[in-house]
Amino acid sequence: MTPGVVIAPAPDVDEPGWQIVYLNLGGHQASWRISHRDAGLFADVEHVPADDPRAQWDGHTTEEKYARIAALSAGDPPATGRRRDDGRTPPPAR
Repeated sequence: MTPGVVIAPAPDVDEPGWQIVYLNLGGHQASWRISHRDAGLFADVEHVPADDPRAQWDGHTTEEKYARIAALSAGDPPATGRRRDDGRTPPPAR
């Protein structure tokens, strides 16, 4: 298993088999929707139910997600993002 990474069913996608992978990047999250066709690439990632606390979207935007990755790659702390607790589903992946 890879620490700080989980994959869970994507409840906001109508097509069966879609999942969301959640990465913890220095205390901040990045996530991507994963097609059922690519699920095998994530066989070593811990699979959790959609209601697992580690599989809850923190409200980051696509721009925030990539800013966090860039900051981490540069050795800086990731940019902070706001947490959305309003029950909205994540925006579509780009």
